[in-house]
Amino acid sequence: MPWEGEPLDTVCVVKCGEYEQNAVQAAVDRSIAAIGGFGDVIGPGKTVALKVNLLKKNRPEDCVTTHPLVVAAVARRVRELGARAVIGDSPGGPFHKGALKEIYRISGMEEAARLSGAELNFDVSTVEVGNPQGVLAKQLTQTAFTHNADVVIDLPKLKTHGMTRYTGAVKNLFGTIPGTVKVEYHYRMPELERFSAMLVDVCQYVNPAFTIMDAVWGMEGDGPSAGDPRHIGAILASRSPYALDFAAAGLILSDPTAICTIRRAMERGIGPQRLGDINLVGDQYESFRISDYKVPESRGTDLLRRRAPGFVGRAANRLLTPRPKLIPNRCVGCGVCFRSCPPKAITMEDHRPRFDFTACIRCFCCHELCPEKAIEIKRSPLIRMLK
Repeated sequence: MPWEGEPLDTVCVVKCGEYEQNAVQAAVDRSIAAIGGFGDVIGPGKTVALKVNLLKKNRPEDCVTTHPLVVAAVARRVRELGARAVIGDSPGGPFHKGALKEIYRISGMEEAARLSGAELNFDVSTVEVGNPQGVLAKQLTQTAFTHNADVVIDLPKLKTHGMTRYTGAVKNLFGTIPGTVKVEYHYRMPELERFSAMLVDVCQYVNPAFTIMDAVWGMEGDGPSAGDPRHIGAILASRSPYALDFAAAGLILSDPTAICTIRRAMERGIGPQRLGDINLVGDQYESFRISDYKVPESRGTDLLRRRAPGFVGRAANRLLTPRPKLIPNRCVGCGVCFRSCPPKAITMEDHRPRFDFTACIRCFCCHELCPEKAIEIKRSPLIRMLK
């Protein structure tokens, strides 16, 4: 039965084996048609924000960012309806035109715009908005790029994540919070449960009309930037970011409800409770499942606090908590980790980061934004034994 008596949300999963322009366009077109097309929402005179995933300066083949051919395929269909298509994101780090231009070039978004006739966003202004339906984030700082658009299309990449385990439709919309303001949100809500609740608040506010996921090649292991590319061979589409995340997580995990943002949506009654709550269309869903996809263990560390009293549980948790660890031979001393650390738990000594683990909130921004993959996430092997 559907949750809360609502109609089933449709998620389309279609095969797309490679990043070849005609193949990608055909897969995107099938997926758009399967969720009812764009025409009832998008039309002449509308401005459509294509909110891509542009974490940092990565090439398309790194599998960190949304592939430009997927973006171009969606933008073409927006433009054919007479609407203005604007490609953009607020990546990690400073949010200014110079940084955007370089990331657009390296990630292939310049090429996506050229292929489709779309525009690239260089508006770095921000707006403060009320979010009365939010549970934690009653006020939000938003990029004007998405706030001022008539329609937002969410274009995430299927990847793992060191903090949230999986990053998809809901997590991608954290990029509507501008630049280093994201650091403040990490600092204010360091606990995974609160942070994921905030992500759902942001998603509720942005309210994307469509979500189309690039899952041709994803990322496994210590994503969202330092993991390994993994072929999945699919494009996913839905009008519900929550249903899409549930279906996408189900391709790489036996239990999608292990993902924090999915649980928060379930608790609010705005997401499916099980896979059977989703109308799966397109190609055979089960054929895309990957049983050995490498998904990080949860960052949550209350493993012994629930099982041991007082100081014993707290001390054990400190020992079991995942933590960032420097890979010295990769570090070039650029200081990105130092500048991006929300609680200022990193200092630079002799051009190398030094971590204060009493201050570290385990957001792993240092790991996520390191351009050299010089920071890994160290996890205790005992975690798996205690789960």
